[in-house]
Amino acid sequence: MNNILTEDVLFLIHLLDDKARIVGGAVRDALRGETVNDIDIATELSPQEVLERLTNANIRTMTAGIEHGTVMAIVNHKPYEITTLRCDIQTDGRHAKVAFTNSYEQDAHRRDFTVNALYMDKNGTIYDYTGGQSDLKNNYVRFIGSANERVQEDYLRILRYFRFWAKLGHGKVDTDAIMACSHFANQLNTISSERKRYEFFAILSLPNCDKTLELMQQSGVLKYIVSTAFIPDLTSFLSIYPEAGIEEKLFVLTKNTPIHLPLSKAQKKLLTAFNWPISISDNLRDERLKLYHMKQRVYHFHIYRSLAQQLITSNTAETLLKLTPPIFPLRGQDFVDLGYPIGPKIQKCLKTAEAIWADNGFSDNKELVLKQFLVYNKRYG
Repeated sequence: MNNILTEDVLFLIHLLDDKARIVGGAVRDALRGETVNDIDIATELSPQEVLERLTNANIRTMTAGIEHGTVMAIVNHKPYEITTLRCDIQTDGRHAKVAFTNSYEQDAHRRDFTVNALYMDKNGTIYDYTGGQSDLKNNYVRFIGSANERVQEDYLRILRYFRFWAKLGHGKVDTDAIMACSHFANQLNTISSERKRYEFFAILSLPNCDKTLELMQQSGVLKYIVSTAFIPDLTSFLSIYPEAGIEEKLFVLTKNTPIHLPLSKAQKKLLTAFNWPISISDNLRDERLKLYHMKQRVYHFHIYRSLAQQLITSNTAETLLKLTPPIFPLRGQDFVDLGYPIGPKIQKCLKTAEAIWADNGFSDNKELVLKQFLVYNKRYG
């Protein structure tokens, strides 16, 4: 559990005031025996005092969040968020006006869930002001205080509830939390698309995310993220491909229908490739040629999708998944060197040579493939 009390963390705590504590997800995940990547530290010191101490110690800092009490410290190339204890003065569902405090208990009660309001001091002592340890033991996600009030403070907490419910293993559902999420679901429209994308993709990244999506659909929340959801298809897909990536899950879930989230160019390109009308067969020549023409991730998606739809057998899928992308040994310059004019003729030669190469076992022998092309071209060209 004390694996988060690293030398660098202890150094930062000592540099601050020795009373600073690790807070939030790092403590939660450490108690669960999970790997901890991000460590946040809470302190009674003001942001200016934190910045001054870090600067005097020649520690690189970032101050983009200093208005809300957060200073980022970079130690041994790793970032640590150091935040002054706070309490909310005013909220509007998206932003909060905060005041600084010296009370850890006040700081705890402004947080979202009990499992995220745990603190650990330099000795490994846990401080729990909201019953988070008990909830964590029971895989129970519960808002601190009134669920309605917590959601109205920040409507993104609707998606965060489902993310942590999935992360903690789909434990008992908190009725008050679900009622609040359902009642204020339409307020997700007021949240930035980027913030919603982060939370929703985090849900998709978790195992058995289909269970979470079912709960979101029953609560009337999912429709504010995706226009149409095919959850049974996703369940079937995940039963044979549990390691599927976020984009694969998203495509199967939506079947490329509109979603209310921004996507990167790479993601759009990938989803378009998933939508190609590819027919998978047990013809190894044809399948290796398909693998040559597309990314391996895209090809594997089409295999798993065909298997989930029972269009191919598991034996065929197993064989095809072992295929490696063949490497075509010729380039356009090879045909230019033979005297073919630069332009459409070269593309036609390459296409013909690729077919000949595939018919002859995808040989990596450049001279052999070129010779086979010349024989064919002399006879049929």
